[in-house]
Amino acid sequence: MSLEGAHTGFAHIGEVDLHANYWPGFVKGTIAVSAALLLAPQCSDAQLSASDVGYIPLPLGASASRSIVVTNRGTAEAIIGDVAFRVTSPSGTTTPALAMTGGTCLSTRRVAPDGGTCTIEVTYAPGDAGETRAELDILYTWAESGTGDRLVQTSVVGGAPNDVLLRREGDQFWTPTWVPGWYAGARPIGSSTETTFTLHNLGPWSLTLGPLTNESLGLAPHYALSGGTCASRVTVPQGGSCTLIVAFQPLETGRFTAHMIVPFVWSNGWRGRELAANLIGDGR
Repeated sequence: MSLEGAHTGFAHIGEVDLHANYWPGFVKGTIAVSAALLLAPQCSDAQLSASDVGYIPLPLGASASRSIVVTNRGTAEAIIGDVAFRVTSPSGTTTPALAMTGGTCLSTRRVAPDGGTCTIEVTYAPGDAGETRAELDILYTWAESGTGDRLVQTSVVGGAPNDVLLRREGDQFWTPTWVPGWYAGARPIGSSTETTFTLHNLGPWSLTLGPLTNESLGLAPHYALSGGTCASRVTVPQGGSCTLIVAFQPLETGRFTAHMIVPFVWSNGWRGRELAANLIGDGR
């Protein structure tokens, strides 16, 4: 994601919204960042930005790391000062699920001009279902002038669900009760376009998918399962995932909707909840 800002004064580089979608025992597994830059007048063409590291879907007991990339698009070298990582909730946590664990921003403390980068590594290891929040503040100075200020204010949110989730490519948030959607656009009759849904098993057991046909999924006649790693009767282990590639291929003019339902059962025999997605497309 490219975050652009003005060249003088105070520039709001960009932001990635944090969506707090609550459900008992769940908060989305997401790390996202927003950045703001106070530019030094002596380096009016200098810009730094922080990357979005996306979501981290994890079952309890697992761990994963992501990199926040700080990029210097200006003409002066930037020197990284204090980097503070504070867990803000839950309060009083002695062993937080989110932690800053390294990166070149902490080791080299310098970001070269003209596209140079450094990284800050954040590790998420949920021990309990629920939400963990942290804030990351980075201070900087410009090497040529010695001036600078607080550069980036980054909010980090992590969570461990206890369910199976369906997410469409590009979605920035999702919860067990969130039903993803896809507008396939207007397509000529006889043509097709595709999107990918990912099934994440973040529940307490493995699961087995039911029959996956166009009819059983509720796709026919204008939509079709065209690929992916999910298949009929396939077992998805705890912490595992598989994909469904869905195509919109209108057979006539008009607006066509479908409510795709992916059947599955847990390994203990319990039938899973309705795992669905809403599809809309126009034939022309």
